[in-house]
Amino acid sequence: MFKAIFDNGGGIIVIIDRKWAHYYDDPTQAASDYKEYKENGLSDDWDGHEPDLLNIGNTPYCIVMDGNDIEDAVRSYISNPDCYISYGHNEYAFIAYLANENV
Repeated sequence: MFKAIFDNGGGIIVIIDRKWAHYYDDPTQAASDYKEYKENGLSDDWDGHEPDLLNIGNTPYCIVMDGNDIEDAVRSYISNPDCYISYGHNEYAFIAYLANENV
């Protein structure tokens, strides 16, 4: 299971299968990793695991998206990019990257 937490400071915390977590300050890198995870379902050999982030839950001033939420957002973006409303630049850049990659 993939979970992305978009904070209001522009960062993204990604948690995969409650076994791997990482903080990203580059939304396109987080989206690229999501794409890779979606294609092969593995994160076991990935670098950058930050175990202290595994227990982060829903926190104020952030939006949490799972794989279904991300797929819905990508479809929404593809259907009308000019009208896509996002939480912030980090979410917008993440979703736009995936939509442009046809994920």
